Amino acid sequence: RMQRGQRDRLEPAFAFFLRHREAFDAAFKAEGAPEEASALGFLESMFRPDALSRTGAMGVFQIQPFEAYKLNARVDAAYNELWDPVSAARLAARKLAADRRALAEYVASRGLTADPDTLWPLAVFSYNQGVNSLKRAVEELNTTDVVEVITRHRGQEWGFAGRSFYVQFRLFADLTRAVRAKGCTTDDAFPAKPPVLVLDSFITLSDVSTCLGVEKEQLLLLNPGITEAARQDLVRLGGALPLRLPEGVPAQARWKAKRCAKLKSPQQVALASYRLKPGETLIAAAETVGAPLPALLHANGLTLEQANRLRTGTPLRIPTARFAELQRRAQAQSRKPLAFTLHRIRAGEDLARIAKRYRLQPVELAKWNDIAEPLMEGTTLS
Repeated sequence: RMQRGQRDRLEPAFAFFLRHREAFDAAFKAEGAPEEASALGFLESMFRPDALSRTGAMGVFQIQPFEAYKLNARVDAAYNELWDPVSAARLAARKLAADRRALAEYVASRGLTADPDTLWPLAVFSYNQGVNSLKRAVEELNTTDVVEVITRHRGQEWGFAGRSFYVQFRLFADLTRAVRAKGCTTDDAFPAKPPVLVLDSFITLSDVSTCLGVEKEQLLLLNPGITEAARQDLVRLGGALPLRLPEGVPAQARWKAKRCAKLKSPQQVALASYRLKPGETLIAAAETVGAPLPALLHANGLTLEQANRLRTGTPLRIPTARFAELQRRAQAQSRKPLAFTLHRIRAGEDLARIAKRYRLQPVELAKWNDIAEPLMEGTTLS
């Protein structure tokens, strides 16, 4: 079976890989995984950093949010490592290493002899099929040879795409090996080991940009996991966040940024006070004050379930700075206040359908609301 017309996808994917190759190799090597495993990015997303699957897998290496927490990933209101290609590469390598260890333990329990290093092919295959599925195949066939497993396993859950996954991986792995052998690179290569400033306390992106004397756009290019809320200074960066810096930032500027980061809370800046009126829900309050529901929840440290139990007169903290600015611009242009639409998810709806209704991109909607599919019926999006 052959597929044509893939050049428009392969060219940008290959360019992205070339730009990040050294950083990817360093990330996989640091976790003890083979460098060629970075070829998974071709199969999982064609190296699209904003890739979002229908099942909620995110980023270049398509990692599920529930897996991210198991891998000790940073996924919070200010930074999401799943949207950061280099951080996601490290998480993917960590997942591969964990799967290889799990397979090694299982193989040993079955009385089979196998060098742990020879289990990497099975670990790569398990990235697509799941480690438990590979355990069942090993138990059935009593072998750890990946070719034997792929060709002889009788399970119907893999299908053609599943069985061809490792073959496709080998093709891309051979391609990346040739690239390394020839030392191919690009002029705008992402730095493998950039200078890092660890933000122990909290500071807004604008303030750290000013203190460092570095344009905000440069910091965003090096730290693509910074969330939309942090980009708009609604939440602060910090909590031991390793912020990548461009080369040449003076030590004095770093010291100044560390001194500026004195705040102990990551909450939104410029908070106003608001009290719930009789019969008013948090959703209605969000519409009244013109703040997205996720930002309102985060500012008050609430879950959606807790928000539904709030009583009349409960004081709320409202993030105002960015929204006040947007309202001033809207009023200057149309003389009408800016309104934020709230959408309650109905049964059977997904991100693509909702985004199309409001003329948005699914990725934008997911990032703004900090959610992933599958969606829960009754959840409110802004």
